[in-house]
Amino acid sequence: MLRPIPVLGLSVLAGLAYERAHVKNPINEPSLRGNIDSYGGYLGATTPIGPIYFGWSGTQDRRGRVYFFIGTP
Repeated sequence: MLRPIPVLGLSVLAGLAYERAHVKNPINEPSLRGNIDSYGGYLGATTPIGPIYFGWSGTQDRRGRVYFFIGTP
C-alpha cells in the first residue's frame, strides 16, 4: 500500500486506471458486444474541510465523466 505524500500539510494521492471487459450476451444493451476499454485518473487530498476527490474516466467511444467530491463519496 502506498503512503500519502505530505504537500503543504496535505496528504495527496493520485492514480491511473485501465480496465478491459469482454461482453458476449448483454441483457440491457444488445448492441454492446466485444471488448470494451475504459480508463481514468484521479487526484485526492485530505484537507481541513475534509477529503476532496477529483477524477475523470472515459471509454473507447470518447464518452467521459468528471467526478468531484467533497467529503466521503
